[in-house]
Amino acid sequence: MSDQQIQPADLTKVRTISVAERQSKVEVDLLAKPLSKGASFSEFWRSLPHILAAKELREVVDAVVQARRNNRPVIVLFGAHVIKVGLSPIVIQLVREG
Repeated sequence: MSDQQIQPADLTKVRTISVAERQSKVEVDLLAKPLSKGASFSEFWRSLPHILAAKELREVVDAVVQARRNNRPVIVLFGAHVIKVGLSPIVIQLVREG
């Protein structure tokens, strides 16, 4: 820790913008939906947001489904982290079931 005094921030040049008036990158209807107790996996899947990583996950799943419908191979590449965090049984099942 330093003995230096921390100077108060100069807020005279701070510009504020009303949340109600500013443009947002995300709309409320794109956010995840809360699930009820005992929800199915299908309900969970539909509850995921349509933005960022969840959107990308949906795109990957759609591509895999399309490939399988067209009898095309699906090749998965991943690093050791997938195994490290305990997902190897899932990976093995996916390989076995094609």
